[in-house]
Amino acid sequence: MHVYDHDYIRRGSAVYSSGAFNRASWDRYLVAFDTVLVVANERIDPAADVATLNRVDRAGVEFRFLPKERSLRGLAAGLFGLHRQLSELVRGADAVAVRLTSELGYQAAGLARRHDTPLAVEVVDCPWDAYRAHSVRGRLFAPLAWWRMRRALARTSFAIYVTERFLQRRYPTRGLAAAASNVVLADVPATSTDRPVERQADSSPADGEDDDDILRIGLVGNLDVKVKGHRILLEAFASVADRFPTARLVFVGGGDASALDALARQLGLEGRVDMPGRVSAGEPMMHCLDALDLYVHPSFKEGLPRAVIEAMGRGRAVLASRAGGTDELLPAERLHRPGDVRGLAGQLAGLLGDAALRERLGRENLAVAERFRPTALDARRHAFWRAFAAHCAHCKGD
Repeated sequence: MHVYDHDYIRRGSAVYSSGAFNRASWDRYLVAFDTVLVVANERIDPAADVATLNRVDRAGVEFRFLPKERSLRGLAAGLFGLHRQLSELVRGADAVAVRLTSELGYQAAGLARRHDTPLAVEVVDCPWDAYRAHSVRGRLFAPLAWWRMRRALARTSFAIYVTERFLQRRYPTRGLAAAASNVVLADVPATSTDRPVERQADSSPADGEDDDDILRIGLVGNLDVKVKGHRILLEAFASVADRFPTARLVFVGGGDASALDALARQLGLEGRVDMPGRVSAGEPMMHCLDALDLYVHPSFKEGLPRAVIEAMGRGRAVLASRAGGTDELLPAERLHRPGDVRGLAGQLAGLLGDAALRERLGRENLAVAERFRPTALDARRHAFWRAFAAHCAHCKGD
């Protein structure tokens, strides 16, 4: 059983995800187990365009959607292991894998210990950074969130982290530990790093402007998720935009764009910010990244950012914040402190004005991304989940 607070969308018997999962995501579990029961949430959105989403249903995978509990009474019941539906599912499972951080994941982990069900934890996020970046109230909750994560990892016998060092240091385990990013790099032929061959942004050149002259700076992430750092990139770009009149921002992702539209107008960036909407994972996203000259990821919290790895895998030059384990991917001179508008602006100016440097960094990033190709990661993932399956069989006495 796989448990994570993720919102899926149903259309008849088909199930879709907004990007975190696709059909190939379940391979890592099915290599060791016969079936997977996915326990998560359902988003009711009749207007959602599923053509831009990833279909995730497949043979061997079932879905069970639990309602989101918003009342204080319901949250307290879950916190103390009184979630009846989840308890029944955990009791009937041969094994439980939880992805943290997630409220359902924490609850399922506690129930697995109560019912002596074998438990594995996937560590994909840092709750301390997430709450610290969220709000003043979030800062007050951050110590509790840090403690819950530390406690969950200390009490599990199997843990797999998306980072090589960062999350392991902050949330250590005494059990069997493995490291493998949850990125899935699509096997799509790479384009040249000096000039993208396809443009995906929904913009047209201005009068007298050639499309090949446009410099596109991309960021992938939901437009209404503040921790992704869209505002930081907007403000940094605004401070150098006059020096690079052919440069434009490309914000790829769903969500409400009204706040970003308003900020762009306030900063004098009308016509300089393109928002093509959500792009499906796999080949469409790879071609979208191919259409960029530079990828920027100024987020406030991360585990190991998939979008950064995907951009590196397309040979793009990348700038990013030091959030999470991003320093495992990029050198210090390509990183900035989260929220550092001035520092990012200086880095932007240096790269936008130097095509040869962008090309060189793209080649270097392409070499680093080889560590995250499926052939490299699958061996680690499969070894971990097979070891967990063997442990489960031993617990059953098979």
